[in-house]
Amino acid sequence: MADQMIDFFGRCYEITGNRSRIPSTLRQRPQATLVLKFDDVFLTTDHLGNTLGASQATHTGLFCRDTRFLSQSQLIFNGQSPQLQHYDASRGDEAIITYTYPPADDPQAGTVDIQRRLILCGGLFEQITLVNHQSTPVSLSIQLEFDADFLDLFEVRRYGDRPQRGTTLRLVEPSTGIRFAYCGLDGALVESVIEFEGQSPDEISDQIATWTLNLPPEIPQHLGYRLTLLTDDQLATQTEPPDSFDIAEKRVEETWTAWKKQTTQISSDNPQINGVVERAQRDIYLLRQSFGKETILSAGIPWFSTLFGRDSSIASSQTLLIAPHLGRDTAISLGRHQGTINSDWHDEDPGKILHEVRVGEMARCGEIPHTPYYGSIDATPLWLLLLADYHAWTDDEATLHQLWPNVLAAMDWIDRQLQPTGYLTYLRRSPGGIRNQGWKDSGDCIVDGNGEQVEGAIALCEVQAYVYAAKIRWSQLAETLKRPDLQQQWKEDAKELKQRFNRDFWLSDRNYCALALAGDGTPVDSITSNPGLCLFADIFDPEKAQAVARRLRQPDLYSGWGIRTLSCDSPAYEADGYHLGSVWPHDTAAIAVGLRHIGESEFALTLAGNLFEMSQQQPELRPSELFCGNSRQNNRPVVPYPVACSPQAWASGCLFQLIQMALNLHPDAPNRQLHLHDPRLLPHCERLELGGVQVGDASVDLVLEQVQGQPKLEVLNCHGDLTVATIP
Repeated sequence: MADQMIDFFGRCYEITGNRSRIPSTLRQRPQATLVLKFDDVFLTTDHLGNTLGASQATHTGLFCRDTRFLSQSQLIFNGQSPQLQHYDASRGDEAIITYTYPPADDPQAGTVDIQRRLILCGGLFEQITLVNHQSTPVSLSIQLEFDADFLDLFEVRRYGDRPQRGTTLRLVEPSTGIRFAYCGLDGALVESVIEFEGQSPDEISDQIATWTLNLPPEIPQHLGYRLTLLTDDQLATQTEPPDSFDIAEKRVEETWTAWKKQTTQISSDNPQINGVVERAQRDIYLLRQSFGKETILSAGIPWFSTLFGRDSSIASSQTLLIAPHLGRDTAISLGRHQGTINSDWHDEDPGKILHEVRVGEMARCGEIPHTPYYGSIDATPLWLLLLADYHAWTDDEATLHQLWPNVLAAMDWIDRQLQPTGYLTYLRRSPGGIRNQGWKDSGDCIVDGNGEQVEGAIALCEVQAYVYAAKIRWSQLAETLKRPDLQQQWKEDAKELKQRFNRDFWLSDRNYCALALAGDGTPVDSITSNPGLCLFADIFDPEKAQAVARRLRQPDLYSGWGIRTLSCDSPAYEADGYHLGSVWPHDTAAIAVGLRHIGESEFALTLAGNLFEMSQQQPELRPSELFCGNSRQNNRPVVPYPVACSPQAWASGCLFQLIQMALNLHPDAPNRQLHLHDPRLLPHCERLELGGVQVGDASVDLVLEQVQGQPKLEVLNCHGDLTVATIP
């Protein structure tokens, strides 16, 4: 340990060695993970509410700006853990854990009831309430053991294998709380400041706060603290933390209530469906995140709490039915970070939409290329489709004109990429980048019919469909923007792409579409879910679209719960393969939308029913990011994927997409119209109500009900100029 001193912002710090991690004194191994999020801060704990860093392979902690600000917070009673009674983190911004002390195997079990409450609101707030139910006072020693390792999120994911790190610091000046500090390799100072509320600790020794209590009968005692996150002496989060636990509790409830009021409300006559929808609405709220001046939809927790080109665009499109403002902010943020230069390290080109942006120490120091990183082949056309869909819902001409230069730059990038082969292809340039750059982005997921890895520049089938759809949609919008030249050009581009695609991607011997074209132009002949993602775009000739729909129904692709990413007949298939046989709800939902579009309504609704049933089986009714591709058997539940993110934006968002698909609801805000084409109800549902559907400046309530075996639509409370029409 060095005795060197350093000054930051008028405070004196001592440079220290890395602290030894406190060994766990828990009697029970962690069995579950609780997840909390509020704006740009998230917390993962074990089932006891403890954060234990990576010491027990749980990767728990408090994170903000891709940095772990709290790696350990362990509650200890008389040297041991209390007996867990119950935990609940269903709100998403608050966790309530209850215990008794002594533990149940102690002869005096039940002496003291303990409630531990954790709330996020611009920081972490914890309140511990103890009630002695004995007739005589009880003496008790309570400890909260803290640590903050300030690991970059990528270190946590990779188990801390960085060759160099910054410097751990200790504040020399006296303090009434606990302060952890770290100076990164880039010179940035990050700190976690713990200030105690309620009864003050009797002793604070380095990273341990101790209370020695004599609890009188039936009189609640409150302990607690507020943890504030700082970067260079400023708040790390974009949310100002309140002064106390009570104010934080009130603020998080008010924030949720205000957001819910401005979104579409959905309910049915099926309580199980309602529970799933309410959970999804809450999760979309939780996954909102301040990003500069906008509030975007982050991708998921724990690893993807940031702006993504693909994930954020897809999830924002899925949720336009309930929250179109998220689509606006996400589109603007992605436009603001659009590529401007050619950079191999970042896989960046002018006009390209980013894959992912990070702001942690490893990004700031150039150890990873995510500042932003642009290695996503589909983010650019997906962004174009998000903006077009957003305009259809809102007729927001101001945003359309604001982003028109970005649209032109995105189209120019697409056109440059199309020139060599006629298709949008990817080939990683960055040594720190991603090998496979479609939505299936694991390193081993693009395989041929023999299960062998495909090399070279790859043109994925669904990416060409996205380009085709973007050209069609924006050829229509170009007329609005008084660019008839582009209207005609993009329409012609789409026509030529469709002709090439049906010629080059079709596997005549299998009567199915290839996954991709390899670098030499050879079709990649594995049977996958990807062609199902093309159905919405009308890029297939009609007979080929029907052939794809028939093939998706076959049991090697359709598991009974959804569409497998890879046929189970493939030599590379694994039921628990990340992209080699698992089922992803967002993938299956997008396929259902395409099936409905080409008239395969029954299978589309069956898939919707499967995903709602799957969600009903999950903890807290939250749809899983993905699950294993095992075939459905009798009443056995889906087999979970062991490390799926929860919540995940495009998993939760796909439930709203499926409701829109069932209603076959098509907004046309510029013409003040809302069309429902052959509206249907979800399986196991006889009545569906949508309250406050926003189309442009108007809003409307819709009720679809089964009457004498047929769905009947009722339009209620239409405010503003809007025509609602049902089309058979």
